Amino acid sequence: MVRAVVRRLPPRATTVVYPDHPYLLQPPEILVGHRGAMTAIFLLGDGERLGTGRHVLARYLLCRFALPAHAVFLVIATRPDLAEAAADAEVADKVVSARARPLTGSEERLDSRWNVVIDELRGVHLARFAEAWATPVRLRDEMVQRDRPGWSTLAMNIDDHHWPRSRHLDVSAGRLVLGRLEDRSAAQQWAAVSSASLAAARLDYGLELGVNGLHRTAGLLRGRDAHLANHVGLVPLRPPGRAFDPEKFMRAAAFAGFSPALRPETAFDNAL
Repeated sequence: MVRAVVRRLPPRATTVVYPDHPYLLQPPEILVGHRGAMTAIFLLGDGERLGTGRHVLARYLLCRFALPAHAVFLVIATRPDLAEAAADAEVADKVVSARARPLTGSEERLDSRWNVVIDELRGVHLARFAEAWATPVRLRDEMVQRDRPGWSTLAMNIDDHHWPRSRHLDVSAGRLVLGRLEDRSAAQQWAAVSSASLAAARLDYGLELGVNGLHRTAGLLRGRDAHLANHVGLVPLRPPGRAFDPEKFMRAAAFAGFSPALRPETAFDNAL
């Protein structure tokens, strides 16, 4: 499907297939630059639905935060009925079937409820990322833990039905704790960090309720009734066999709110 889409893009468009974004483990399938605009293309195959599987809302949320605010999000579905269902989710600026021409040059970012609230949340999300990436968990807790207002949004959004489903991930003191991964292969580490990042975004921003949950979370943060949790991660600095950009997994985890621990026991000592 990727090749078919690329063949139908404008001939002068700059196209990157399966881009390696520094903050994302599940970026869009295709990034396109054309006429001064950027388009992020997500491919919805047979048997896939927007909001489930590879296309959970958390993936789209993290991509929105990571890509330029003006980027247009385009979902291309293999069948017209899948395209119609995806359009109801509000997360894409445009949804088309694979038979339509992907880019016409007239695509625009919509002022949808999804985009408007993400614009409001982008600053607080990026501020937490900067804090998580720059400050190890023990030092960070000593400096800012006392200044956070209210409960964490994760603590307010989580319940027995929305508990993270991962043997590497636990919840303690209103935040997530990602356990040790050193003995896992690079592929297993990728899967664990990716799953943890999506779980953090889902629970931090109330995505079980879709766009309504996102707006509820924005209201809590705006009124200083809650804060975004700083999660704790034991993400290996150099995954086995990954010579290029060895900090990628740790950086992607930090983008989802996981601070690195100073040593293996630190994450659990501070979280419990």
